[in-house]
Amino acid sequence: DAALVASMVHYGTYTVGAIKAEMRAAGVAVRA
Repeated sequence: DAALVASMVHYGTYTVGAIKAEMRAAGVAVRA
């Protein structure tokens, strides 16, 4: 899973902030 996320962020598909926002919206607890 970490490699997939690293790839998404590295290639500019998503930002870390956007990923965290989507996870929060889905009810997943994430750190600030």
